[in-house]
Amino acid sequence: MGRIISTLLATEGPAGALSAFVDHFRQQLLDSDYTAGCPVAAGGMAGADTPGARERAGEAFTAWEAALASALWQHGLAVGDAEDTATTAVAAIEGALVMARAQRSTRPLDRIETFMLRQIPDTSD
Repeated sequence: MGRIISTLLATEGPAGALSAFVDHFRQQLLDSDYTAGCPVAAGGMAGADTPGARERAGEAFTAWEAALASALWQHGLAVGDAEDTATTAVAAIEGALVMARAQRSTRPLDRIETFMLRQIPDTSD
Protein backbone atom coordinates (compact mmCIF):
# COMPACT_ATOMS: atom_id res chain seq x y z
CA MET A 1 0.00 0.00 0.00
CA GLY A 2 2.90 2.34 0.73
CA ARG A 3 4.19 2.03 -2.83
CA ILE A 4 0.71 2.68 -4.20
CA ILE A 5 0.36 5.81 -2.07
CA SER A 6 3.79 7.09 -3.12
CA THR A 7 3.00 6.46 -6.78
CA LEU A 8 -0.37 8.20 -6.50
CA LEU A 9 1.21 11.19 -4.75
CA ALA A 10 3.82 11.48 -7.50
CA THR A 11 1.38 11.11 -10.38
CA GLU A 12 -1.86 12.61 -9.04
CA GLY A 13 -0.70 15.03 -6.35
CA PRO A 14 -2.06 15.08 -2.81
CA ALA A 15 -5.72 15.70 -3.70
CA GLY A 16 -5.81 13.06 -6.42
CA ALA A 17 -4.00 10.56 -4.23
CA LEU A 18 -6.40 11.14 -1.34
CA SER A 19 -9.40 10.67 -3.62
CA ALA A 20 -7.93 7.52 -5.15
CA PHE A 21 -7.19 6.10 -1.69
CA VAL A 22 -10.75 6.80 -0.50
CA ASP A 23 -12.15 5.41 -3.76
CA HIS A 24 -10.14 2.21 -3.22
CA PHE A 25 -11.63 1.69 0.23
CA ARG A 26 -15.11 2.70 -0.92
CA GLN A 27 -15.05 0.11 -3.71
CA GLN A 28 -13.56 -2.51 -1.38
CA LEU A 29 -16.45 -1.99 1.04
CA LEU A 30 -19.06 -2.23 -1.69
CA ASP A 31 -17.46 -5.32 -3.25
CA SER A 32 -17.25 -7.11 0.10
CA ASP A 33 -20.70 -6.16 1.38
CA TYR A 34 -19.02 -4.01 4.04
CA THR A 35 -16.84 -6.76 5.48
CA ALA A 36 -13.45 -5.62 4.15
CA GLY A 37 -11.29 -3.25 6.11
CA CYS A 38 -7.75 -2.00 6.28
CA PRO A 39 -5.30 -4.73 7.28
CA VAL A 40 -2.92 -2.11 8.65
CA ALA A 41 -5.57 -0.83 11.05
CA ALA A 42 -6.25 -4.41 12.12
CA GLY A 43 -2.55 -4.85 12.76
CA GLY A 44 -2.49 -1.67 14.81
CA MET A 45 -5.15 -3.08 17.10
CA ALA A 46 -3.57 -6.53 17.34
CA GLY A 47 -2.90 -7.95 20.74
CA ALA A 48 -0.16 -10.08 22.19
CA ASP A 49 -1.24 -13.04 20.07
CA THR A 50 0.18 -11.32 16.95
CA PRO A 51 3.77 -10.34 17.79
CA GLY A 52 5.05 -7.41 15.79
CA ALA A 53 1.77 -6.56 14.09
CA ARG A 54 1.35 -3.30 15.97
CA GLU A 55 4.92 -2.27 15.29
CA ARG A 56 4.59 -2.96 11.56
CA ALA A 57 1.27 -1.11 11.46
CA GLY A 58 2.85 1.83 13.25
CA GLU A 59 5.66 1.87 10.71
CA ALA A 60 3.17 1.78 7.84
CA PHE A 61 1.07 4.61 9.25
CA THR A 62 4.22 6.67 9.86
CA ALA A 63 5.36 6.10 6.28
CA TRP A 64 1.95 7.09 4.89
CA GLU A 65 1.90 10.25 6.99
CA ALA A 66 5.44 11.17 5.95
CA ALA A 67 4.75 10.63 2.25
CA LEU A 68 1.56 12.70 2.35
CA ALA A 69 3.14 15.44 4.48
CA SER A 70 6.05 15.70 2.04
CA ALA A 71 3.68 15.99 -0.93
CA LEU A 72 1.56 18.58 0.86
CA TRP A 73 4.68 20.61 1.69
CA GLN A 74 5.81 20.38 -1.93
CA HIS A 75 2.40 21.71 -2.95
CA GLY A 76 2.56 24.77 -0.73
CA LEU A 77 1.63 23.95 2.86
CA ALA A 78 4.00 24.94 5.66
CA VAL A 79 5.82 21.95 7.17
CA GLY A 80 3.79 21.90 10.40
CA ASP A 81 0.50 22.31 8.55
CA ALA A 82 1.49 19.58 6.09
CA GLU A 83 2.29 17.19 8.94
CA ASP A 84 -0.94 18.02 10.79
CA THR A 85 -3.00 17.59 7.63
CA ALA A 86 -1.32 14.30 6.77
CA THR A 87 -1.96 12.84 10.23
CA THR A 88 -5.55 14.07 10.16
CA ALA A 89 -6.12 12.57 6.70
CA VAL A 90 -4.74 9.13 7.59
CA ALA A 91 -6.58 9.01 10.92
CA ALA A 92 -9.82 10.31 9.42
CA ILE A 93 -9.81 7.85 6.54
CA GLU A 94 -9.08 4.92 8.85
CA GLY A 95 -11.80 6.01 11.27
CA ALA A 96 -14.27 6.61 8.46
CA LEU A 97 -13.57 3.12 7.17
CA VAL A 98 -14.52 1.64 10.55
CA MET A 99 -17.66 3.78 10.69
CA ALA A 100 -18.61 2.86 7.12
CA ARG A 101 -18.37 -0.84 7.93
CA ALA A 102 -20.47 -0.43 11.08
CA GLN A 103 -23.08 1.75 9.38
CA ARG A 104 -23.01 -0.21 6.11
CA SER A 105 -22.71 3.06 4.24
CA THR A 106 -19.94 4.86 2.38
CA ARG A 107 -21.20 8.17 3.77
CA PRO A 108 -18.40 8.52 6.36
CA LEU A 109 -15.78 8.06 3.63
CA ASP A 110 -17.63 10.43 1.32
CA ARG A 111 -17.71 13.12 4.00
CA ILE A 112 -14.07 12.71 4.97
CA GLU A 113 -13.01 12.91 1.34
CA THR A 114 -14.97 16.15 0.87
CA PHE A 115 -13.62 17.65 4.08
CA MET A 116 -9.99 16.66 3.49
CA LEU A 117 -10.00 17.94 -0.08
CA ARG A 118 -10.89 21.38 1.28
CA GLN A 119 -7.71 21.25 3.39
CA ILE A 120 -5.40 20.53 0.46
CA PRO A 121 -4.03 23.36 -1.72
CA ASP A 122 -5.38 23.52 -5.27
CA THR A 123 -2.62 22.28 -7.55
CA SER A 124 -4.55 22.38 -10.82
CA ASP A 125 -2.47 25.30 -12.16
